Amino acid sequence: AYKEAAKVCYRAWEKGLLLSFFSGSVLRIQPPLVMKEEEMEQGLAIIEEALADLVAGKISDEVLEIVKGW
Repeated sequence: AYKEAAKVCYRAWEKGLLLSFFSGSVLRIQPPLVMKEEEMEQGLAIIEEALADLVAGKISDEVLEIVKGW
């Protein structure tokens, strides 16, 4: 599950959302304490898009080299 989590984090980063991953399959989301509802919806939409891209096979294994050490 490490590869999948890393790919989702990378795709979210490409779309402007910072996530991190731990223990192989844990995605860490750290929203600000104060945020607008539209910002929350935008962040969740990016996560959904990243997950959809993962399932569709649109994120290559090449990104795994890029995310090493994130």
